[in-house]
Amino acid sequence: MKLNYNRFFNKSLNVILFLVLSQLVLSGCGKTPEKFDFNNVNNRVWIGEEFWAVPLEDWLIENDRIEFIGSYTNSRVNVLTGRLNGAGDLYLSFRFGILENGSAPGKTGVRLAMSDHTDNGYKSLCYHGKGIDIGVNTSGKLFINQEEVELPSGFVYSEMTMTIQAKSDENSKGLDVSISDVNGLSATISTLKIDDLEGMIALVNNFDQGMVKNSKGPKFWFDDLKISGTMLEATPQNALGLFCFQCTP
Repeated sequence: MKLNYNRFFNKSLNVILFLVLSQLVLSGCGKTPEKFDFNNVNNRVWIGEEFWAVPLEDWLIENDRIEFIGSYTNSRVNVLTGRLNGAGDLYLSFRFGILENGSAPGKTGVRLAMSDHTDNGYKSLCYHGKGIDIGVNTSGKLFINQEEVELPSGFVYSEMTMTIQAKSDENSKGLDVSISDVNGLSATISTLKIDDLEGMIALVNNFDQGMVKNSKGPKFWFDDLKISGTMLEATPQNALGLFCFQCTP
């Protein structure tokens, strides 16, 4: 009987890959995704098992942080291992800044409570989820969806820190957002116009309704993402999920 070495090698490789990925997922079980930094992480395209970047090839780890190098609007890094359960309190913060100014205005930040009326599976939400958009635009505004306030004159976009606090109970839902630059200039915005705080979380470069190629927009970096509170639900079973999904023949 003649052995098909190519077939044998492919099957063996698939088994080894499955075992390695399974071990990585199991090693993450039980962890609450409270803090993500990228210090001492090798420069690479893959952000890590806790995230799924869209488009995958347009996000890198460089300079101990996440950097966007692509040209599509609405590009994002989805958090796989934690989601909002819609009730309780939330604290979220991250540092971010501009890498390239671009020749056209842009807006960046975080998308909370991502959901979809047709498919709320996390694989679908990574690509099609919509939610509460919170961030800054390079025209000088801090915003929550359509609500916005002016940033102080002289506000610097090279390095910023955003802090979000949310509360949701039977009586009300609300968000408080603050942002500051490296010189201490700051702004705040709050809203009670929130329908739901349940769903996934994503960092977004240049918010848009869809992914449109636009090489003129600015590019941003992100780092030191911290998420905590009773609203946070750990979902370690989703780690590497899309990687396994896309590798399935």
